[in-house]
This record gives sequence, structure tokens and C-alpha cells, in this order.
Amino acid sequence: YKNKDDSDFGIKLIKKVIENKTTLEKNISEITLNWDNDRIAQIDLILLQMCLTEFLYFKSIPLKSLQIIYLSLLATLLVYGL
Repeated sequence: YKNKDDSDFGIKLIKKVIENKTTLEKNISEITLNWDNDRIAQIDLILLQMCLTEFLYFKSIPLKSLQIIYLSLLATLLVYGL
């Protein structure tokens, strides 16, 4: 991490995802009606959960920033085939 704030944020994000896993899975299944969650790649589900957690529980982060961050991350994963 660049600094302690980044580290603290990462830990808070992971904890929030774990605390709200059931709710997040329900929300994701509601917006992916044509997809069975078992058919969505695990990394994609994790990224969706992280993004949704930031959107729902970290109000200080602008939606546009979240979109840019997670779309860039997904694009990088696609380019490198991860």
C-alpha cells in the first residue's frame, strides 16, 4: 500500500464485503437475472461485491470514480487473461 490510509481502507472494504455477503449476493442476483451466479467467474463476483460495497457503504466515493476504477480493473484482467 502507498500509505496507512490505503491499508486501512482495504481492510475496511474486505470486512464490509464479508459482513454483507448475503445481501450483496442477493443484490447481484437481482441485477444479473439472465445469469446463474454459478456461471459468473469468481473474480467477477468478487469485483462486483467490492464495487457494490463501496457504492452502498462508502458514501464518500463518487459513483463515477467507482465506475472508472472497476472498469479499468476489469479491462486489465481481460487484457492479461486473469
